[in-house]
Amino acid sequence: MKRKLLILLIVSIVIISCKDKQEVIEEKQEVVKGKQDKQEIIKENITIVLKERMENPDSFQFVSMNTNKTISVEDRKKLITEENKQKVLELAGENSEIYNQYKTEFAFLQKQKDNNKDAVYNIDFIAKVENKFGVIVKKKYLAIVLNDENFTVVHFKYLPK
Repeated sequence: MKRKLLILLIVSIVIISCKDKQEVIEEKQEVVKGKQDKQEIIKENITIVLKERMENPDSFQFVSMNTNKTISVEDRKKLITEENKQKVLELAGENSEIYNQYKTEFAFLQKQKDNNKDAVYNIDFIAKVENKFGVIVKKKYLAIVLNDENFTVVHFKYLPK
């Protein structure tokens, strides 16, 4: 009787341990999936912005994407201030791309409570595109992406060699 009880106890412990390990594995898979989803969303958002600026969007071919810098909310708040936003407005005008970037980032930063959270990602994005002569060329771009729920692309520019 004692032996059966001991065997039952051991089997129960093994089953419980396996369930705990499975839950940990599933949690890790969700984290990895979340990172992949984030990267896919960022890639898609940058692709949309790039295609809007292309003469022939059908020629677009993704090559690679790399986050070269991550900037915290605290560091970004030092640069994106109400005073700087007003200076950009005076210099560039209300309809300028840089003012819209400042306005969007400023609104995002004002909502942030955690200063250690990532605010923006500087992303190198490489794509093959057709130039005005019809030749497919590889080009490198810089995208600044907000760490908001939509991963909004607030700035995008071509980086000449």
